[in-house]
Amino acid sequence: MKMAPKLVLYEFVASPPVRVVKMLAKSLNLELELKPVNLMNKEQYNPEYLKVNPTHTVPTLIDNGLIVWDSHAIMIYLMDKYAKNDSMYPKDLVKRAMINKLLFYDASIFDKMIGMMRPIFFGDVKELTDWQKASLVDSYESIERILDGNNFVAGNDVTIADISLVVTLTSANCIVPIDFKKFTKIAAWIKIMESFPFYEPNVVGLKLHAEIVKKFLNE
Repeated sequence: MKMAPKLVLYEFVASPPVRVVKMLAKSLNLELELKPVNLMNKEQYNPEYLKVNPTHTVPTLIDNGLIVWDSHAIMIYLMDKYAKNDSMYPKDLVKRAMINKLLFYDASIFDKMIGMMRPIFFGDVKELTDWQKASLVDSYESIERILDGNNFVAGNDVTIADISLVVTLTSANCIVPIDFKKFTKIAAWIKIMESFPFYEPNVVGLKLHAEIVKKFLNE
């Protein structure tokens, strides 16, 4: 099978947004040239990287000179340019709206909560507040409701919203464990997502993420 042109991806293996892009790339059979950026060593602030991404975040995708930041934007770009069909990101406006609202929820609310670990990773904060923990549980409750009556978050077909949210959710689980006996729909959905071949990039990165979280929360 002929593969698409090689794409450059600046990454940190443990990063949830990086795992999102790698999962989608695997599902699309896209080859990635990976360029490591060690966030723990603050390599994202190196002048060379800031020229590529002034926001000092990962992932950053470069495709034939085009630079795209943010995993959600990268996913949309890759689907529009490289997908052989639109099953995971339909062109139908109603279906796309259903997916977009979940992507933006992930970007603006849920994934932001993972960002609350930054003061622990890079500052002097040693533990999460009760409010922060409750906020993650509130998102678990939201996703459980979203999955009510559906196999996937945007309906009965897997989409890029599932990839984005399952990575964020499994990463959050390392911070505030999910009560899977309570959130049964989430538990079933994660098992389905784990069965897809494209889920593999989340396995290694999630393990490293869990190790980093454990190290800093236990210090």
